Amino acid sequence: TWLTMARFLGPRRGLKTALEHLQVSPVQLTLKELSSRECEIQTDDGEQPEFLAGLIEGAVTLLGGRNAQVSVVTQSSELAKFRVHWT
Repeated sequence: TWLTMARFLGPRRGLKTALEHLQVSPVQLTLKELSSRECEIQTDDGEQPEFLAGLIEGAVTLLGGRNAQVSVVTQSSELAKFRVHWT
């Protein structure tokens, strides 16, 4: 299944692959790698950043990341940017 393969890839590559396949979503997401265990995710919808942060944290955990932490870096009605870190 996709989740099994994504776990094999790990959080960094799994998130990147998932975002590439979500291009049909009405909310556009982009990922910028900062290190092997940290990235920034930006969305063009800033309406519910806490909800999206929870989804991202859950996804990182499902992908094998431990101690996932997601913080809102920037937020307005038009965008939200998140810093994602795991061990």
